[in-house]
Amino acid sequence: MRGVHAPCTAMKGRTMKYPRLETMLIRTTAAVCAGAAALSLAACGAGGGTANGQPEGDVTIGISFWGPDSRVRLTQQVIDGFEKEHPNIHVEEQYSDWSGYWDKLATQVAGNNAPDVLSIDEMYLASYASQGILADLSAYSDTIDVSQFDQSLVDMGKIDGTWYGIANSLQAYAVTVNKDLLAQYGFELPDTSTWTWDDFKAFAKEVYRKSDGKVIGAFPMRNAYGLQLWARQHGESLFDGDKVAISPELLTEFLNMPAQWAKEGLYDFNV
Repeated sequence: MRGVHAPCTAMKGRTMKYPRLETMLIRTTAAVCAGAAALSLAACGAGGGTANGQPEGDVTIGISFWGPDSRVRLTQQVIDGFEKEHPNIHVEEQYSDWSGYWDKLATQVAGNNAPDVLSIDEMYLASYASQGILADLSAYSDTIDVSQFDQSLVDMGKIDGTWYGIANSLQAYAVTVNKDLLAQYGFELPDTSTWTWDDFKAFAKEVYRKSDGKVIGAFPMRNAYGLQLWARQHGESLFDGDKVAISPELLTEFLNMPAQWAKEGLYDFNV
């Protein structure tokens, strides 16, 4: 089935465990797509159709996605609404958690059994597009309405000018602060709108020190989305077209961040 517009989930939610620590004071969180998760349509046929593009007879299509329980429920609501509007099209959910999703998808693609609609992380989009399994969505522009999308979101699903995916969520990094813990150890959150990285690290270091290591002051960014933001904040980009553009020096600084922060006393690197 090609050209089905149904939003998939792309929310990543793994939880780190810190058995020796009371809790994390400052936790950096990220969405899968800090502007990046895309809904892509697998390029597989769905049999004959009518003049308006609707399939004839009963059709079953598969939709593959990952996410927490809340996303599963929301996706089911969308599927129910779609099936109500198109009673001859039956949607089969293929849900996996994040850790097993990509191995399962790779196996399905290798076996020529990819789902009709699938969730793709931005980092995987070019790889799957290059395998020729994704539909060119521009052929279905009369069906897929992205008129209310910012153009940058539409372009996010394009590889070398071909439109393969639709961004289904846009989220950002955030810093969450446990003010109760701050009060417990005699801290008051300063004006964060003026913070520099040095200010942030100094505050986190003092929290860790004053709690005798019971509370993490801050945990460094350690994923691809953090790296993209790190590059942009320093006037660079992670990618330029299909090439890695970040400078070796800035990349090294980012990769060394966990060890450096541990060395500076923001947290215990061994927990």
